[in-house]
Amino acid sequence: MGPYLEERTGDFRHCDTYERRALLARTLASVYAQTTADREVIVVDDGSTDGTAQFLGSQPVSMIAMAHCGNPATTRQLPGLRAPAVS
Repeated sequence: MGPYLEERTGDFRHCDTYERRALLARTLASVYAQTTADREVIVVDDGSTDGTAQFLGSQPVSMIAMAHCGNPATTRQLPGLRAPAVS
């Protein structure tokens, strides 16, 4: 997926991550266990080097990969991300 997303409609959640592969796996498991089945999960990877991108490649998520900027607020300003973040 490109660096930006078109404006989203419907139910989706986004999650920012950097070097948190194990925690991200737990977070996604929690999201998938929710009763809402019709949703999209978007993960913004801030340049992780711990295997996060490879892990996300095996998950039913949309991923945005960025060069590490160290500022989570930057990822929340990407066009198209207009839903609450998953924390």
